[in-house]
Amino acid sequence: NDNLCFFRCVALHRGAEVTNLERSTKGLFQEFCEKYALTPSEFCGVTLGQLESLSQMFGIGICVYKLYEAGNCELVYRSLKQDGIMSLNLFGNHFSFIKNFGQYSSSYLCLRC
Repeated sequence: NDNLCFFRCVALHRGAEVTNLERSTKGLFQEFCEKYALTPSEFCGVTLGQLESLSQMFGIGICVYKLYEAGNCELVYRSLKQDGIMSLNLFGNHFSFIKNFGQYSSSYLCLRC
């Protein structure tokens, strides 16, 4: 309920342990708030429209997928930066970290191809 799911994903991508995840998450969130001159109470979560600037800010590539019941997934967003890729699942307005893409989806749909 704190809308910090994106920052938890970044922390995991950078190697944070689940047992120490909140410290890393809050540090990343504080960095975000300082860069964008926000107070924590003004923050309502990360949107798809903010991902390119966050990709640049954290120096990571970002791919966001949506998983369907059949087990296939669709690419929803891909950042310009294509190294150090962090793969995320989007469910509603919630991001979750994809650690192993092979276990995440049985097939991939690209709407551009």
